[in-house]
Amino acid sequence: MKKILLTLLIISFSSIATAGKGATSVRLSLGYSDGLSFDSVEGDEFSTTLTNLGVYRAELSKSKSNAFYGLGINYSQTDNLDYNFGVSRYNHTFADQNVQLTEVATGNPNSHFFPEFDVRGYLFNLGLSYKFSKEEIEKVSYYAGIDALYFSGKMTNTNYNAASVIATGSFQGSDYGKGGTSNITLKGYMPKVGLIYPINKKVKIGAEYGAMKFYDIDGGAMRSFMNGFTGDSGSANRVMAFVDYKF
Repeated sequence: MKKILLTLLIISFSSIATAGKGATSVRLSLGYSDGLSFDSVEGDEFSTTLTNLGVYRAELSKSKSNAFYGLGINYSQTDNLDYNFGVSRYNHTFADQNVQLTEVATGNPNSHFFPEFDVRGYLFNLGLSYKFSKEEIEKVSYYAGIDALYFSGKMTNTNYNAASVIATGSFQGSDYGKGGTSNITLKGYMPKVGLIYPINKKVKIGAEYGAMKFYDIDGGAMRSFMNGFTGDSGSANRVMAFVDYKF
């Protein structure tokens, strides 16, 4: 899927260079995300004894819903075909939760308490969309498309104090998950649908729904995942309103 998407975007954007005409607009957006979830991540996990290191798989429940804002560029090559590039600021907060870790080699479960943490950063999107109607004929135009996604940010409250964990015999020690940051990146794609309404020749407003899917998750040290973690399944949905201003 990711190779097909990348090839499609390269072919599509390369056609811009040969286009004889087009219109460019700036897009300001404000939206709402229902939360981010990591359906399957795994990494080297250290237990309270630090002796039975193994590779464990875990699921991190969906984060709290949050607002986001963004800035983008749209290029309309024809009446029906649009290209877009944008960047949005996100802050996903994962509430306190008990995480079920499953050892990959044996299938043995190992439950952990995960205090609240944030995933903060910027989401970059690059894509194209097809409009099914012309604005000057039907006023409102509807579109569908797909974006490639890249998220780069930080995770908060990632500390793992081995001495505190061993002393208390649990992962609920006073220092566990208090402070510390690590990097995280996500790669994915987003099918989207939306509508656009022109106010005048320069300004348009619209709304869009997107279903974000992440196939490449790469996180740094995160508590007992002291060597970081990786994953291939994450998701989030978003709804946004936007204003386009044509140059």
